Amino acid sequence: MLNGIERADSVTFDAHKMLGASMVCAMFLLRDGRVLENAMTHTKKGDYLFDDPVSSQSLGRISPQCGRRADALKLWLTWLDIGSDGFGKIVDSCMDVAEHLASLVEKTDEVELISHKFTNVCIRFTPKENETPEEGDTRVRKARDLLEQDATAMVIDARLDGRLVIRFAAAQPSVDKEAVARFLENLIEADQV
Repeated sequence: MLNGIERADSVTFDAHKMLGASMVCAMFLLRDGRVLENAMTHTKKGDYLFDDPVSSQSLGRISPQCGRRADALKLWLTWLDIGSDGFGKIVDSCMDVAEHLASLVEKTDEVELISHKFTNVCIRFTPKENETPEEGDTRVRKARDLLEQDATAMVIDARLDGRLVIRFAAAQPSVDKEAVARFLENLIEADQV
C-alpha cells in the first residue's frame, strides 16, 4: 500500500475511522518544510499574532488555523496502545472484509459489483428486464431506506457513472466477514419487499 511513498513530496493521512482514532486526527507531512512556510502567507502579515515571527517553537506560523489542539497526541497514544503491528492488522482486516464482500457479490445474481478499490465496495442491483437507470436508482433508495428504518444497517449511496450505487466502506475492525454476509443478505431482501 505504501510502495513508492519515498518519492512523494507530501503525504496526507487520517487515522480517524479505520485506525480507531477520534476525529480529527489528520496529518499533512512534507519533505521540505519551506513549502508549508511559503504557503502560510497569513502568518507573515499577522504581527498581532506572533511576538517573535521567526521563532521555530511557534507552530502557529505554519498552521492553516494558526492554533490547534494537540490532535497528533490521539494518534500517538493509539500507536502506543496497539503498535505498528496493530495498525497493520486493522488495515489488513478491513481489506479482507472488503474483499470478502466483493467475492460474495460476484457469486450472486441479485447484485453487481461496480467497483472495488482498497476498502470501498460499490454495488447495485442487477437490472431487471427493461429497467431504466432511474428505476434502478429507485431500488437503491428504497433498499437503503428500509435497512435504515429497521436499524439493520446504515447504508451509504453514491453516484458512479451516473447511477446510484450502494457504497460499502470497510472502515471498522469490528465488522467481520459474517457481518458483511448478513448485510448483503439483508440488502437483497430489502430489494424484494
